[in-house]
Amino acid sequence: MENNDSMMEAIAESNQRQDLYDRQLSFAVNFVRFNKNNPKVFHKIVELADRQRRIRNHYSIEIIMNVVRYHTDLDGKGDPFKVNNNYKAYYARMYMEYRKCPDFFETRSPSLADDYDYVPDIDYYEDWLDEQETNK
Repeated sequence: MENNDSMMEAIAESNQRQDLYDRQLSFAVNFVRFNKNNPKVFHKIVELADRQRRIRNHYSIEIIMNVVRYHTDLDGKGDPFKVNNNYKAYYARMYMEYRKCPDFFETRSPSLADDYDYVPDIDYYEDWLDEQETNK
């Protein structure tokens, strides 16, 4: 009976790990979609983080995300929570890669956001930024 209980606990733990992984993966997929539809969110993060980097070596992505939420009337597409908290890990890492400042935001690892390739998103952002400048 004890072996059976141990086996059931192991299966339950494995299922919980898989559920967590599946949820994190869905955050990644949703981040890609949201970010592509809302480049102005990353633009605002860049503006705010750049301002903080002038006076600090480290800062909080959570504070920046809350300021973005507060000051920006977003017409977000596809995400009922507009700027989802689950995107913080992605935006923090994307910013640090974009600005080449790997330790500006504290991150928790391991995270699926660690393995994400931000280059296409950064390229997309730079193209969007060029387009904004051209349309002025």
